[in-house]
Amino acid sequence: MARTKEGIFGDFSGKIGNVIGCKGKTGYYVRSRPQHVSNPQTERQQAHRGKFAVAMRFARALAPFLRISYREFAGAGQPFHAAVSSFLKNAVAETAEGFTIDFEKALVSRGSLTAVHQATSVQTADNVSFVWTDNSGEGNAAATDAALLLAFNKTRWEAVYSDATACRSDEKAELDIPKEWVEDELVAYLGFRSADGGTVANSVCVFC
Repeated sequence: MARTKEGIFGDFSGKIGNVIGCKGKTGYYVRSRPQHVSNPQTERQQAHRGKFAVAMRFARALAPFLRISYREFAGAGQPFHAAVSSFLKNAVAETAEGFTIDFEKALVSRGSLTAVHQATSVQTADNVSFVWTDNSGEGNAAATDAALLLAFNKTRWEAVYSDATACRSDEKAELDIPKEWVEDELVAYLGFRSADGGTVANSVCVFC
């Protein structure tokens, strides 16, 4: 096409295939024609939105904790966003009632530090008691690793946590819970971070 003083498109303003020629204040330009979706609420789109909403809701309940527990996994990114992505990929499950979190598969902490293999928990009226087997010396596990304790209330979708209650070598710790939680259904998680906070272990889900 020959060039003219109006530009490479001459004085054309119209459609060519999937592009549109337009005249602006500074000359002529092209842009892609908008793609019209006949049904923006397809089952696939609705499913994605449902999964994302559940992952976001779970992450928001854990937001302060995730700044610590996903710091290593996120790298240069944002821990919260890294956690949402992890939950979407690994922990969102579809049920007859809709989407929910598969709490056993959810990693509330994630990283390269060696995790524990044996852990249990017991809920009382005032706290959740954690017990685990010290595996210091296995991989990069150290006796001074700080325990990451988290209790999630499945009834209220709220969480309490601690990251400085005990060390790996202590083999036990307690996490205080609100008194009004006594009749609620909880799930507990145990993870670890190195003493300097640089590395974090994948959490272990311990149902109460």
